[in-house]
Order: sequence, then C-alpha cells, then structure tokens
Amino acid sequence: MSDANTHELSAPDRTVEHDEFDPLGTLSLIVLYFLSLVLLWLFTYFIEFLGNDPTPLVIV
Repeated sequence: MSDANTHELSAPDRTVEHDEFDPLGTLSLIVLYFLSLVLLWLFTYFIEFLGNDPTPLVIV
C-alpha cells in the first residue's frame, strides 16, 4: 500500500470538545420514551380501570 492510501484509511484527527457536545438526539429519545410511558399509563387507567371495581386482594 502506498502512503497516499494509508492516509485515506486513517481515522480523522478531530476531537469533539465538551463545549461542542450537544446531546439533542439523546434528549429527544428520553422525551419520546417518557411520552410513550405517559400515554400507556393513560390508556391503562382510563380504558382498563376507570369505572371498574378494584381488583380484589388475594392473600394466600
């Protein structure tokens, strides 16, 4: 392999500093997960439990 080809295969030398890091993708995934949990809780509460008797406590 020649020197020109080895330069193309090497990793870039740029590093991301702490001040440059902007985790919007991670934040959006966390918000999406939280919203899905809230929607599932609302579905469970209003569809399954609202208007029904409480589940009886069974002690074995």
